[in-house]
Amino acid sequence: MLEFGPAIGYIRSFCYGRLGILIDDEDVCSSGERIRNVATNLKEVELDFNLLPNPANSIIRIQPINFENQSFTTTIQNMQGATLLTKIVDLKNPYIYIDELPSGVYVVNLRCTNGSKSKKLIIVK
Repeated sequence: MLEFGPAIGYIRSFCYGRLGILIDDEDVCSSGERIRNVATNLKEVELDFNLLPNPANSIIRIQPINFENQSFTTTIQNMQGATLLTKIVDLKNPYIYIDELPSGVYVVNLRCTNGSKSKKLIIVK
């Protein structure tokens, strides 16, 4: 359980790991009594990404959602779990060339400090 002391006349927000907290307290009357309580909004930021195009044949683009200024370790694995390709991607370099991979079904895993997410990739040549 989180407890917050009196916060008067300002908005403060911060992020700790995967937990974002917004504290909003305003409007104090002249006698100093609080008119409004502290409002908290606890929201877990979940890692997600778009994988475009899918199915693909020679190149894919990794498009992280809600994580704009980070780099991500991306791995492509076959269905047996063997890692076939590993690459660091970010907004400046979101492309992965998959020319050398044969047609089939693969797993694309995106990892960063906030966790990981996997999606299925279909390659058709």
